[in-house]
Order: sequence, then C-alpha cells, then structure tokens
Amino acid sequence: MISVIVYGRNDSHGYNLHKRAALSLNSIAEVLTAPGDEIVFVDYNTPDDLPTFVEAILDTLTGGCREILRVVRVRPALHALFADRTSYATIESVARNVGLRRSNPRNRWILSTNTDMVFLRRDGGRSLSELVDGLPDGFYQVPRFEVPESLWESLDRRDPRLAIERFRWWGARFHLNELVHTDPITRFDGIGDFQLALRSDLFAIHGFNEDMLAGWNVDMNLCHRLHRRYGRVDSLSGQVLAYHCGHTRLPTAIHRDDTVMNDPVRYIDRVVRDDLPEQAERWGLVRHALEEFRADAPPSGRLPAALEKSLPAQDDPGREAWNDFTNFSARFRLRLDPDHALPYVADLLATAPPDAVLAYVGSHRGMFERTLRAWRALGHGEAVLVPESGVIPDEFPGVEAVDALEFDRRASLFLFEFALDDDWLAQDPCPCFEGIPEEGLRQLGLIYGLFIQQTERERQRLAAGKGTPRRFIGVPAVNTFFGMRFGERVMFTHTMFSTRVRHGQVRRTGLAVRSDGAADEAGRRLGAALGRAFPIDRQEVEIARGDLDRILAAEGPDAVEPHRCTAVAQALLDVVGAAVPEPVRQERRRWIERNRPSRALRERIDPLIVSSKPPAPPLLNKLCAAEDWEDTHWRAVAEEFTRDGLPFRASTYAYFKRSRGVWERTHMLYGLGRLGVIGHDARCAVISRAPDGLGHFLSLRTAGVDIIDLQGHGTGWLARRRMRRMDRMSIHPDPASPAPDRSWPDRSWNAVLIPQNTLLGAGLRQADTLLRNTARRLAGGGVITCSVETALDNRGRRDCPAPDRIAAVMGILADRSGLVLCGGVDWSLSDATLDRIAVRGEDSERRPHLVTRDDHGHCTCSVWFLSKGEHPQR
Repeated sequence: MISVIVYGRNDSHGYNLHKRAALSLNSIAEVLTAPGDEIVFVDYNTPDDLPTFVEAILDTLTGGCREILRVVRVRPALHALFADRTSYATIESVARNVGLRRSNPRNRWILSTNTDMVFLRRDGGRSLSELVDGLPDGFYQVPRFEVPESLWESLDRRDPRLAIERFRWWGARFHLNELVHTDPITRFDGIGDFQLALRSDLFAIHGFNEDMLAGWNVDMNLCHRLHRRYGRVDSLSGQVLAYHCGHTRLPTAIHRDDTVMNDPVRYIDRVVRDDLPEQAERWGLVRHALEEFRADAPPSGRLPAALEKSLPAQDDPGREAWNDFTNFSARFRLRLDPDHALPYVADLLATAPPDAVLAYVGSHRGMFERTLRAWRALGHGEAVLVPESGVIPDEFPGVEAVDALEFDRRASLFLFEFALDDDWLAQDPCPCFEGIPEEGLRQLGLIYGLFIQQTERERQRLAAGKGTPRRFIGVPAVNTFFGMRFGERVMFTHTMFSTRVRHGQVRRTGLAVRSDGAADEAGRRLGAALGRAFPIDRQEVEIARGDLDRILAAEGPDAVEPHRCTAVAQALLDVVGAAVPEPVRQERRRWIERNRPSRALRERIDPLIVSSKPPAPPLLNKLCAAEDWEDTHWRAVAEEFTRDGLPFRASTYAYFKRSRGVWERTHMLYGLGRLGVIGHDARCAVISRAPDGLGHFLSLRTAGVDIIDLQGHGTGWLARRRMRRMDRMSIHPDPASPAPDRSWPDRSWNAVLIPQNTLLGAGLRQADTLLRNTARRLAGGGVITCSVETALDNRGRRDCPAPDRIAAVMGILADRSGLVLCGGVDWSLSDATLDRIAVRGEDSERRPHLVTRDDHGHCTCSVWFLSKGEHPQR
C-alpha cells in the first residue's frame, strides 16, 4: 500500500537526533498496517568507518518497526559525484530518489517525509494505510504542527502508541494545532513532511529534481510540478494530524542563518513542466548497485559470528600486559598477540563496503591468517592485496601480491602491521631494534617504507581532489616507535593501549610538526621571549639550565666559557628571575652579553656575510642558520630526518637537535622537496667519502637510492642502526681511480646528494671530475645538492673556502658540468647561529653546535643546489 521514504546519515543533525528519529520511525511504523507497507531509509553519505544511522539506533526501534524497515546505503564514494557542486553532506533530492527507485513496486503510494514526524488520524483510527486505501489518484499534502523539544523528549521512544496519544492531547491542550497558510499552490507551510503521491506519477516525472543540491525548496519544487500534472494539490488535513519534533536548539546545516538555499526563482517560480527529461536515465543512482539490508538483519550483527569463526577458544582466564610508556625501551615493542588484537582490528573492518579491497602490509603470519578469516566472514569477497616483496605469501585463496602502484590503485583501506613473528624475537622489547636478525630488519624496513610512501601517495591524491579519504589502520601502534610514526602521518583517534590499534585518515597537510608535548612552562616562556615559533624543547632547556648554573656560580666574567653565553641562557635569567637577586641577575646579564661568541666574531666576519636573521621561508643556497628550525615546513623535515636518518641511540628522541650535521642534511632534503625532485617514484644517489644516514632515509621514501662510496667503507655504511629498505638501497664501492664513475650503476638519477664537504674537500680538480660525472647521469630537470665547508672570517683555505671564492667556484663548476644554480644566495648569519660555537677537540664539540673554531679560524657549512635545466627560486 505505502512506501514511506526518509533519509539521513550517522551524524548529529540537530539536538538529540537519535531519540527523535527512533520516536518518529516507531510511530510511523505503528500506523502502517497493510501487507507490503514499508519504510525505506536511505543512509546517505555516512562515513565508511561508521555503521549506518539505523544500525546505531537499532536497539531503540520496536519489533514492528524493524520488520518493515529497509535500509539502502549510499557510500561517500557516490556522494563524491556531487560533492564538488555542493557544501552539503547530504543531498535531499538524490537521497529521496534512491529510496523511490528501490521502493516496493507493488505499493501504490509513496509518502515522502522525515525522521522527525509523528502522524495520527483525526478520527482516532489507528491505521494510515486504511485511510489512504480508498483515496482517488492525486497528490496530497498535510500541514505540520510544531512540538517543543522538551515535550517530545519526555516520551519513551519505544512506546509509539503512548507517543501518538500524547501528541494528540498536547496539540489540543497546549494550543499547538496552528494551521499556517501560504500561497494557493503549496497551500501550507512546511509541506515536505507529508507529501503523498502515486508511485507511478513520481516515476513518470523522473522523481525529485537532482539539480537541487543545496538546502530547502525540494518539496516546493515537487509540489509545483505535480500541481502542473493535476491542476490542483489536495489536502488530507481534515483526516491526518502531522506533528513535527522541533530540533532547533542547535543550528544544523540547513537552519543556520548563512545557509545556502536552492534558488526559489528557478525551482519554484519558473517551473514549466512536471517531468525532468534531462535526468530520466540516471535519477536515483539507477546505474549503481547499492547496499541494502532489512533492519532485523543488519551487517553490524556479523562481527560476533566472524570472531567465533576466526579465533581459537581461550583456555586461560585472561591476559596481562604492561603499558610503561615512559620507558624508552618499551617503545620498541614488536611482539603481537593476534588473538587479542583481532577483535579490535575486525571492529574497524566491519563497516567497510562489501566490495572493499583490503591492503595488508605486515610480516606476522598469525595476525594475517586471522584477519583474512575475519574479513571473509564479514562478507567481503574481493581480493586481499599484499606487497609483492613481502613475507606474507599469496598462496592463500583470494590473496594477490602486487606492486606499490597497483596497491595504491586498487585498495579501499590499508592495514599496516608493525610486528614480527616470535621466531624473529629473542626478546621483546628490542631497544633500538638491536638483536633482531637481518631478515626481521628487512621486513620492518619494508613495512615502514611502504607506509611512508603510501601515506604520501594518499596525501597527493587528496590534494589533487581525486576520490575520498581512505582509512589507515596500524597495529600494534599504541605507545610504540611505529605508533608514533603512524600518528605523525595519520589523523588518528586516541585509543586505549589494550586495543593495540590506531586508525584514521592521512594528514592532508603532510607530516605533523610536533612541539615538545612535555615541554615545561619554562620552555614555553623561553620560546615566546626569543620570538620562536615553537616552545623550546626539553633538551635545549636543560642545556641552558646547565649553562646558567655555571654562569651564576662563576667568580667573574673571565671564568665564564663563551660557548655557554647564549640568548637562551640570557632569556632563562628572566624566566627564573624571582630566584636570583636583582643585582646578581643584572650583573650576569652583562657577563653573558660581554662573552657571547657572536659579539667577538662579528668583527672578523667576512664582509660578504650579512649580519641579520635569514629570510623566511629559507632560501635554497644559504649558510647554516639556527632560525631555520622555526620554519614549519623546514622543521617537519628536520624532525623526520633526525628520527630516521640518525642512529636510534644517538638522536632518535632529540628531535630538534640544532647541530651542523642535522642542518646540512635537513636543508638538502628540504630544498629537494621544494624543487619537487624527490618522491616515491624518484631515483636518488648519495655520494660521500664517509658513511652517511641520508641513504637509509631516502630508501624509505624513494624508488631507490645508490650509495657511491668514494672511500670504500663498504659495510661501514650499515654499521650504525637505522631503519632502511634493503631492497631500495645499494652500495657501490668506488675507490679513487682514473675513471671513478665506471663502477657506478648504469641508470639516471632525479636527485643527487653530496654531503660532508665531499665535493670540494679533495680539491677543485677532483670536484670538477666528480660533478661532471654526476651530471651525465642526472635526469633532465634533476638536481644535485652539496654541502660546502665555509670560512666565516675571510681566512679561507682549500677545503674551507671563503664565501666569495665559494660563489665563484660553484658558478664555474656548474657551467663546466652543464648545470645552473637554483635561485640566488642567502649570506645572512644571525647572532643566534654564531653563539652556537664549538672548539675542535674540546668538550664543547659534543654539544649541538652550528659554528666550529680551530687553529685556522671559524667555519660553518653552506648548501648549494644545481639543476640540469631551469628551476624557479622558491
């Protein structure tokens, strides 16, 4: 007899949505009594990570409602067909048409309404179905009456009969039944809450107008079109009372004062025909197969059975675990109990579309086997993808090993498992990944590298406006090394340790730049006092505290070592000023100012060097600068390199260690990133006379990196523990020879990095040969970046030239190699950089520093970029 069409999504549309929707659906079901009557709920654009709205409120629906309630799900991927033309998360016209298209064809009538309505007959009868049974063909509307929120909130949502009678009594007793007239065609206000039309008529006019992608007026458009069909609009106001559960305590998308409405002139005043031939072949997403289920058999009910099928029975009464997140070693946990983790993983898989493709990256066979069984038991029949170079075999039915590009193209969601089988773990945790067999390290490097590259591909895809975000799941990823890496690239939900799971979508803006979350108030105040963009991290605060203690204990200014006299120590005097007598504080400030290295050095600095802060954002060709750590994008690269490019024990958790070595490599990577020459499809080379962490770092992020080992260190490159992808990193020994490039691999590179003063350190003749050999292998548009030891006091020497000589030499070498300098040169040098000084051979050299002094003078490093073709300065 009647198909009732309603729609919604699993969100919070207005205050107390769940209660009013359950109250409405139960009450509507109560007045549908004919065989074949149904309520069709179109769940439109609920995120894939969530169950449908009906599943969320299922336990509050009556048995009678569940028996006649059907749910049709429209996933975000289909909403994306319209998303670029609307700001609305739900599109009423499309949602109603989806329900209309899939309504029971044996039903004569369609009632278009909303999940905040309660209907009752004026004559006291129970059945709306009986009332409309004898109605003549036509189009019928009913005016609605508003019910205050506090009234309907007082009702039991699971008692629709009582609710109906309460609405009847309230309407009369509280003066709610006010009929609001409008124009001669639409007749009443709020007509969209009861529009009754013949199913055949709605199909004949091609449903609701799907050009109406904003809010409001969809009901008005339908009314005017059916008025053209019949020449009238009939009313059932004499037979039916329609009550609307108010929900405007909080503004919703269509109730805000700045809401965008469908154009009333176009869609109401200028309606000239009843049908819509332009959408005749497509309305209601007719070309798309949609998920559908009955409310008494929801997909979310499959999870218990899936776990029963996937997990062995538990003999012991329970488990115990330790969450000692303050313990450095505990962060390197790699053991995983798959039986305990599976329920939490499967819970995140349960709402995936039936045709979803799961991409699994991991090495724990037990976890994979259980996940695969659960995935199938949840009703997913598509292939499960694994990386072709991984340890998980594709011998399982329905499992395919594919390359990285196919992995990205076909996957619907990603599960990264950062664990090792017990066979590879002599102990757990494994501090700094020591004691793990080589094959175990290979697998960890593969998993981590695939994670980095896949999240970057996803970020680029979303930035290009292609498709909708996909879910990333990590396990074990709570309070672990890899869990922290996961959170830097994925906007995750904080889950409890027991779940071992993190999940979310890729950060569209790139790697998260973290300030020290545990920084104390002193760090925040120091950062503000020094004009820094971030609080001063704990390591730097503690160094400054130690320096200040020495300064306060000194008997005179001559007893204060210059390298302790920094701007941070000076600012710290003000932060702790209450604990230091004012005369002492003023005296120590004078001592610091007098002994600051920058004050003595300024008189000796090469005239080409400008005494000022460097510009922001950092230029490409420039001197080492402390201020670069305050640039958000540069800092993100610094954190990433410090973590993945340095040995774990040395610097993994000293994220913002402001030293020359970190600056040199960070600026190389930062510049190559700005020039767009490194990425997951780029090939790179690192050319050096000494082992360097750049190769390990790039192996995780590029298509491959060749290490050109100019001094024959061989396995020395692998002696210090760093995460790497072994299949993407190759070492090519190249001892000095007349033709040093003959042992180089026969392929081109997009980017070449020459760190540690390797280019000019051996003299101009060798530099010229090395650069020309490298340029020949550089792809068109490729970039070479190198670091150069730079004298600051105009006392240059062969392996550490003065600035004017460096500029001339780089120009000559570039010209002879067919390269061009990328942009201009920044010779600015601030006092903050000069103050970070160390003396070779003394204890100060073990502190983070940017400037070095030896018997020949003072020096720092500069970085240069040369391209094979033009690159704009950025």
